[in-house]
Parts: sequence; C-alpha cells; structure tokens
Amino acid sequence: MKKLLSATIFSAVLLASCGTLQAPSINQAASIQPQATGFTVQGDQILDPSGQPFTVKGMSVAYQTFIFNGQNHGGYDRANFKYLDQMLDDLKARGVNLARIFVTQPIVSRTASWNGGKGYLTMLDEVVSKVNARGMVALVTNSYRSFSSTDLNFVSTLASRFKNNPLVWLTPMNEPNCAGNTYSETKCENWAVWKKEQNQYIQTIRNAGFTGPILINSIRYSWDLTQVLNPTYKLSDPLNRLIYGAHRYGNENETWDADQAADADALWANLASTVPVVLDEVGADNGEGEFDTPFVNSLQWADGFMQYVSQWIMNRGGDGVIGFTSYTSDGNTIYQDAGYITGNVPQPVLPLKLTRWGEIFFSRHPFL
Repeated sequence: MKKLLSATIFSAVLLASCGTLQAPSINQAASIQPQATGFTVQGDQILDPSGQPFTVKGMSVAYQTFIFNGQNHGGYDRANFKYLDQMLDDLKARGVNLARIFVTQPIVSRTASWNGGKGYLTMLDEVVSKVNARGMVALVTNSYRSFSSTDLNFVSTLASRFKNNPLVWLTPMNEPNCAGNTYSETKCENWAVWKKEQNQYIQTIRNAGFTGPILINSIRYSWDLTQVLNPTYKLSDPLNRLIYGAHRYGNENETWDADQAADADALWANLASTVPVVLDEVGADNGEGEFDTPFVNSLQWADGFMQYVSQWIMNRGGDGVIGFTSYTSDGNTIYQDAGYITGNVPQPVLPLKLTRWGEIFFSRHPFL
C-alpha cells in the first residue's frame, strides 16, 4: 500500500515435525540442499510438503505490532497482539491457511514495555508459533526500510531464525523503494535497481540456511510484474523457490471494469500460467490520494475486484490471495472496531464481527 500504517490445512503430524527439521550448514548459496519436507515450487505451482498444489488463502495479522516507522499506532500495535488468538481462531475457521506478518529492522533490539519488557523478536517467535499451531504458514514480511547493509543483516537474522521451520516463508521487502518513508522517485519503478537489490536479498537468505519459499514484491508498489521473466531482470535463486506477489487497490475507481481487468491481466494475472503468482496484498483503503488525485476507496470496487480474483484463482492458475488486514483503524480492517472502551488500547467488537470489507473478502472466495 502507498501509505504507512491463505487449500491445505496441515495435520498434527506435520506440525509435530517442525521442531526436528534441520537445514544444512552452508557457506555459499549454490551449495544449498533443499529440505525434503518443505514447500517447493514447480513450474507455475506452489507445492505443499506432501507434494500437492497449495493455494494461498491468507490474511495479514499482528499488523503494526512489529512496525517501527515513526508513527504513533494509537494502541493498535498492542491490540493486534492482545487479540491475536481470537483472530487466528476465526481466520482458521474461515479456511485461512497463511498469515502475513509485517516486521521492521528495529525489532532486533527493541523491547515492549507494555509486555513486561519482552523483546520484539521473542514476540515474533510467539506469533509465528501461534500461526503454525493452527496449521497456517507464517509469511514474515520485511517492510518500511530502504535497502542497506543493516537491512540485509536483518533479513539474514530472520532467515537464520526460521531456517528450520517449514511453515515459514519470507518476503525480503514489501513494496521495495516505494512504500511509505522508503519512497524513491529514482528507484520505485527501476527494474535494474530492483534486480540488484532482490538478488542480494535472495543470496543473503539462502546463505543463512533458509530453504523455504521467498515471496518477492516488485516495482511500482508491486503492481507491476511485467519484467520478472525478462532475461535482463530475471532473479536468481539456487533453489528455484520464488513466488511473485502482486498488489492492488481501488484508489480513484468507483467500480471494477473491463479496462482495469485488462490492465491487471497484463501487469500480473497472465503471468500465473508461467510462475507462481499470489495477490499478496489487497485492501479496501489506500489513503486519501496522491498527485492531486483523491482516492474513493470504494467497496463496490472491492466487490468487483474480488470476483475477478476468485475467477483468476479457480480458472487461470492464480496461486492465491492475502487480504489486508485483520484489525486496524481504517477501512482495511476486516474486523469491526469497538474503539477505546477502556484505557488507551482499542479492541475489536467481541465476539469478532466482519466489516463489509471482511464480508466481501470472504464471500468472494468459493475456494475457501
């Protein structure tokens, strides 16, 4: 998104095995040997640990909890952590099989005074464990940082931390050089820069011993995947386990129409017949607007678009979709917000109730 701010449920046997899987010790990415029991990529499909096609049915969770970007989250960072169990239980009941978790580099050293001084990395471990305990993949998504050696070190930390967990995927950077405070006019739409940075992320992840899938975001807020197979810009992964993530919002459009469908087809949807493509972010609210263009953030648009997405997944090889987001203060929340009932930490309506956006997201998923 431009502003700051999920087919298979695995058995208890697989979950019990998570703690015993060992990734190889390596010095160079080229020497990595794949884990036999992890997720793989074959052609245009994602395969689960049993070798069956896996369709992502996802939702972002714990949004804001691990994001340090200078914003005051208004207590929603704490609320997302506090009510995580209720949300995950509800999402599992709705068929969700993947949870996307945004993280930022400062969690390496930060502690949560509101949670007994616990370190944020330890809290991330807890969130991942809760996600995995419900048979869901945890997609840990680095975000809101410009490319740097510090950021590469952080990605290496994540990769090393989760290298033995077959139910963790990584995104090295959400909307690289575009999102929020990372926006660069010279880099946001630059394929050459994108290739250089993403290849370094991939090498860093593989050198740390992580062998699971890597979900890659692209240029233009990840709206554009047109050049990912161009030999000039094609990325290199020694394990061939890359998944590509597309993003889409309604912005100034009141409705979803044929022209927009043709645009999405050309930008990313048609690519799903060749490589795995997941719509890894779609929401109902992309802010007030940009470049003097006010955004409508129309729910009518969202309804039409989700119908398109559903057909893309069922009939055209799309590999899934991830909604944005479980709980927040704006129009992207899928759970109704009760606000500040007591104190300075908000809470969702309990028992949990879907917003209209939440109803649209789930009602347009015949495969859920």
